[in-house]
Amino acid sequence: MRWLKRNLVLVIGGLVGLGLLGLAGYFLFIKIKQNDDVTAQLDVSTAELKRLVNRDPHPGTAQVKNIAAAKDEHIKVKAFLDQVKTHFSPPPSTNQLSSREFRALLDNTVNELRRGAEASGVQVEKDYWFTFAAQKTAVNFPTNQVGTLATQLAEIRALCKVLYEAKVLGLSGIKRAAVTTDDSGYTDYMTNKMTTNAWAIVTPYEVTFDGFSSELAAVLDGLLRSQDCFVVKNMTAEKVADAQANETETPQMSDPYRRYGGMMDPRYGGRSPAGGNRYGLEQRYRQPPPVAPTRPLGKGGLDTALEEKTLRITLQLDSVKLKAR
Repeated sequence: MRWLKRNLVLVIGGLVGLGLLGLAGYFLFIKIKQNDDVTAQLDVSTAELKRLVNRDPHPGTAQVKNIAAAKDEHIKVKAFLDQVKTHFSPPPSTNQLSSREFRALLDNTVNELRRGAEASGVQVEKDYWFTFAAQKTAVNFPTNQVGTLATQLAEIRALCKVLYEAKVLGLSGIKRAAVTTDDSGYTDYMTNKMTTNAWAIVTPYEVTFDGFSSELAAVLDGLLRSQDCFVVKNMTAEKVADAQANETETPQMSDPYRRYGGMMDPRYGGRSPAGGNRYGLEQRYRQPPPVAPTRPLGKGGLDTALEEKTLRITLQLDSVKLKAR
């Protein structure tokens, strides 16, 4: 005890030094562990660097900066996607429209389309309502369907703009998918329905117009350049004369007296109103109508090598819009 009392300062100093030594050992242990972790990470990074350097294609050098080029391409792809989205977005005017606002929009758009047809020289049926004849006298519209009707109206306006710019001869009609219970019949509506998936809304349309092959090419080019996304699904073309004949053709009723060349009709005394006898002999030996003489080819001027006929063209297409997030 006497020694402890005489060397108390030395003992305290030794205890303090022993504690500091233990603390230094703990600190050294922590640093060694951190060093091992950093070494492991460095080994992983070194292995990744070797893998990248040995890859084909090479990530780049000081002269060829492939990584920077990849980042630039990523920026270009993002800008392209943003531009593409503009072709699929719905018109902003279709959001939160009331019945009164849609009524005014419908009247203004129909009048605009009629004036546009007249200015472009496109023949359109008088008082044509561009598939909205069922809504021309309506005042109130279903709230949950106003947006869809306004979207279809905007898309039909875009289709007519393409037709007017192509200078087609005439617009025979447009068909769209039915939306409301008032949309019934076969004149303005299609049997196909609107479809929706996880990303987009697809609306079918059918457009019939008259023109030549040059107008058809202009219409297809206009659909390609349109701000709206229209996908042509099917196309049919026929001569206008044949189309009108098919529209006006009606089946003839059978006549029991149309025998022997149609000349045995007691209502005309056994003779037909055309002047034939009951056996059709006069008609059989009647002289055929004179045929205009044909001019020999290659004499007296140029000959028509190709005479293009007016076509009635029907396009079945889909409008694609992205769903609102």
